[in-house]
Amino acid sequence: MSTKTEEIKMIEVFHNSDYMEFGRKLSNEDKELDVPKELLEKVADVKTTGLDAAYCLTNNIEYPWPENVEVTAIKDKPRSTSVGDVMIMDGISFMVADHGFKKVNLVDKT
Repeated sequence: MSTKTEEIKMIEVFHNSDYMEFGRKLSNEDKELDVPKELLEKVADVKTTGLDAAYCLTNNIEYPWPENVEVTAIKDKPRSTSVGDVMIMDGISFMVADHGFKKVNLVDKT
């Protein structure tokens, strides 16, 4: 019997100041969205196995999420991660969607 161990990754978590609007846009778009970098604030680095785990670890469930040992919080008293926020894993940017995650492009203001 083989036991597969999931690889631990460092995932960067960014809260989007316009997360509600981008959450609405996500549900209406099939293509990758462009997300202006200036809307994002880095709130944490999370050492975990993937995006789902990072999402769970950056939500206030039974206690404030910065208390999770896998999390290095960068902002004091951050809100929970929500639809429209962004995570970067393996150099690829993903937005939290209603169901899972969607790849997005981070862009400079034009």
